Amino acid sequence: MKAERQLSVLLVEDNAGDARLIRELLRDTPEMQLTCVETLAAALARLARPGVDLVLLDLGLPDSQGLNTASQVSRERPALPVIVLTGRDDDALAHAALTVGAQDYLVKGTIEVGMLVRAIRYAYERKQAEVALREAHEFTNQIVHSVQEGIVVYDRELRCKVWNPYMERLTGVSATKVVGHGPMDVYPFSREVGVADALQRALGGEVVSLPEIPYRAPKNEDQAWVTATFGPLRDVAGTIIGVIASLRDITLRKEAEDLLRSLSTRDDLTSLHNRRGFMTLGPQYLRMADRNRQAVLLLFADLDGLKVINDTQGHRAGDRALRDIATIFQRTFRASDILARLGGDEFAVLAMETPMTSADRLKARLHRSLYAHNAKALLSLSLSIGIARYDPEHQCSLEELLAQADAAMYEQKREKRKQQVPVD
Repeated sequence: MKAERQLSVLLVEDNAGDARLIRELLRDTPEMQLTCVETLAAALARLARPGVDLVLLDLGLPDSQGLNTASQVSRERPALPVIVLTGRDDDALAHAALTVGAQDYLVKGTIEVGMLVRAIRYAYERKQAEVALREAHEFTNQIVHSVQEGIVVYDRELRCKVWNPYMERLTGVSATKVVGHGPMDVYPFSREVGVADALQRALGGEVVSLPEIPYRAPKNEDQAWVTATFGPLRDVAGTIIGVIASLRDITLRKEAEDLLRSLSTRDDLTSLHNRRGFMTLGPQYLRMADRNRQAVLLLFADLDGLKVINDTQGHRAGDRALRDIATIFQRTFRASDILARLGGDEFAVLAMETPMTSADRLKARLHRSLYAHNAKALLSLSLSIGIARYDPEHQCSLEELLAQADAAMYEQKREKRKQQVPVD
């Protein structure tokens, strides 16, 4: 307590002589302002208004006797320090007074000026510290219970001490079934997903993050996910006394990521459509051809010698070759055509047939583009090509059309092998 802070002290004492003694003891202490009332009722009326910092309380009042007097004052103002004044030098009574909320117990007739001033100062400071600690605890407790994040606290033996309401909602398991138990007792699968190891490492002083922990949702047993961080819990001396874990539900994020992956229609390496994109857009392309009564050509191409390139020059060279083929396709075909890398060294094109885009013309145009590339490139590239024709008058599925083009492409590969051209 700072010296300049003036304390307003309320003396509750019906004995005029005792009240006069207290006034005399505090007369030369200007930082303490004393007000006196004679009954508990008057004290409670005064305490209903702000401005009192401490109460000096006699237990024998006209309208209240014994410890009930102190209890009523503490109930009215629990944050207010109370010093009990009594004529009885009784250790049991002193202990009981402290139990009901008093900060100190002074025996009349033994009180000296220094003793009373120190008792008032210490009682006020202790109560302030007690209130601050309680408020901090309540504040922390509110955060733990209201935060939209799972908070779990374990002791040194990894027994659960705190399982907040978010964890109850997340897991469907109430705190009463978890507190006092270890994580493996509640969730045996925790060992398999790394939780047991993370807890032990946290007890050793590490902060451990597990970005994705799978579990079964309590409502429908569907796959769900959380992310968790485990860290050491220390006391004021810095000694590790347990583990504190924070968890967040990332199920929606995981589902969104899976959905995005499932909806992805582009090949990461070449930026052409991937097989999913081709098999999604292709049927729509054929339906449009049906409406327009127009034939469609499906060109299926395989990059010759990709394995040899990868084995002799490395996969980076192989990737560069695949990107070069994609560039050749983009320069050769129209924006309205569907270009795809179906996977590995396989490429496909869907193109509406016109007098200028017959199968022979389409193949010739691609070979010219390939020749132009090879004339300037360090690595010469070769394609095996097969073409199938879709006729609206004799409809088939995209899968059947692919099989026809694939068969035609492999026929060309066989011809190249006969001529000893490397095609694998």
